[in-house]
Amino acid sequence: MKTKAVTLLSLYVLLCFTLQSPCVKAITCDISQLSPCVGPIMYGSATPSACCSSLKMQQPCLCQYARNPLYAGYVYGSNSRRVASDCHVSLPRC
Repeated sequence: MKTKAVTLLSLYVLLCFTLQSPCVKAITCDISQLSPCVGPIMYGSATPSACCSSLKMQQPCLCQYARNPLYAGYVYGSNSRRVASDCHVSLPRC
C-alpha cells in the first residue's frame, strides 16, 4: 500500500512539472535581426534598447555568426564586446 502511494505521488509530481514547464520557442538565426546594433557595433554609438532585445533573442546564434568569415570580426570586435556588456549578454566562446 505504501509503495502504491509513493508511486502515485511521484507520478503526480512528474505530471505537475511537465504541465508547468514553459514552451520552448524556436529561434530563427537571421543576422538581419541585429540591424538595431549596426551603429553601436560599427561606429561605437550608444546602444539602444532595441539592439539589446535583438541581441538577447539572437544570442543562441552568435556562434553560427562567429563561424562565418563575413561576420566573425563583428561578433568579437571591441565595439561588439561593449555592446554585449551594455546589454548584459555574454559573448560565447565558439
